[in-house]
Amino acid sequence: MLTAHPTEVQRQSILECEREIARLIALPASPRRDRALHAEVLRLWLTAMLRLSKLTVADEITNALAYFRLTFIPGIPRLYADLEEALRRAPRILRAPWLPPFLTVAAGRR
Repeated sequence: MLTAHPTEVQRQSILECEREIARLIALPASPRRDRALHAEVLRLWLTAMLRLSKLTVADEITNALAYFRLTFIPGIPRLYADLEEALRRAPRILRAPWLPPFLTVAAGRR
């Protein structure tokens, strides 16, 4: 189960900066890329790490959905496809494998 208290969750603006910095670093070096990288690092530097106001329930839902869109939703189908491909290559598997759903994403209890 994955869980975090709202105060432990990074701000979306910081996560966006970090993702953009990672994307830019992966590009071939060029003056344009370096200017964009400099601007993004500056934007991250100027972004407050802590929230000045308490999150509302709607804010918490929005943040949680953002994590799902960026992690679980694209990741789970890829995981299943990778596992099925690995099974397909196994020498003792006589037919194409099909994995039944074994992962669920749900709210948990502490």
